[in-house]
Amino acid sequence: YIGVGTSSTAFTVNDSALGTELTRQILTTSSSSAKAIHILTVYSTNTTFHGSATREVGIFNASVGGTLFSRLIISSLTMNNTKEYRFTIDTTLTDLSSGDQLITTVGLNEVRDWLISVSAVSPAYCVWGTGSTTLSAADTTLEGETQRNIISSASRNNFTASFFSLLTASQGNGSTLRKTGLFNAVASGDLICERRTAAIAKTNLFQINNLDQIEVI
Repeated sequence: YIGVGTSSTAFTVNDSALGTELTRQILTTSSSSAKAIHILTVYSTNTTFHGSATREVGIFNASVGGTLFSRLIISSLTMNNTKEYRFTIDTTLTDLSSGDQLITTVGLNEVRDWLISVSAVSPAYCVWGTGSTTLSAADTTLEGETQRNIISSASRNNFTASFFSLLTASQGNGSTLRKTGLFNAVASGDLICERRTAAIAKTNLFQINNLDQIEVI
């Protein structure tokens, strides 16, 4: 749903509702790579939007109440029955990771699909691999995959999701591990994110505890 309101108060990350909501209507969606597009069309016959100066627009997941996903302040717009109006809200997903770690394009597209109510699958498996080449957002597999284990546990704190995984003493032995990645399936699936680390010559004398964190900012 897209809702409209009359408040011009600046938006903050702590907003949970529109300032002064007038009404909301079910939206249509579209997408492109790493971009979710939400569209509201107001026809001239829809009088519920008419007469008041619209200053704010927001995306919700319910017709009443629900979660506010984004809120924008717009120039004052008073709608009437002589025109039709279209609101288009583009949400572009960008990976701001630095160093030898990144969220892949297919990983961003999983988030995009969730935003537009298309089936999306969250990370469920951690993979260790022997590859050493430079990471790329276009990667869809983990180079030199050696072992894939189900994620031991996951938690969230404010805007950060944490994924904990374990490579046991009996796994991956004899391999020099240099990469890890999170996938959403026991085989194949989407590579959500990946990291390149210092080389680890794996033996049965130790296990590896792996922590991956994704922060939304």
